[in-house]
Amino acid sequence: MLLTAELGLDAQQQTGVRGILEDQRRQIMTVWNDTSVPAAYRVHATRTISDRTGDRIRALLSDEQQAKYNKPRKPREATEGPATPSVDEWMKATIPQ
Repeated sequence: MLLTAELGLDAQQQTGVRGILEDQRRQIMTVWNDTSVPAAYRVHATRTISDRTGDRIRALLSDEQQAKYNKPRKPREATEGPATPSVDEWMKATIPQ
């Protein structure tokens, strides 16, 4: 894993990061496999998932490793792009009632 070499991850961090990235992949696949959701929503949801993934990875890192890892992004503006639901809203909408 590239992050292991660049950040000097220990075994526990490697396991954690691998799990986070696998979870990210599952979430994104779920979003993109749901053809009932418009593409613009899927793009927004993918960005949100990626942002959260970065935050989760940063939480596993030491201060020194965080300095090497890409910086967190500013929160996305509510006016950016079309009005789209959050991932949480999308997930709630897909649960049968």
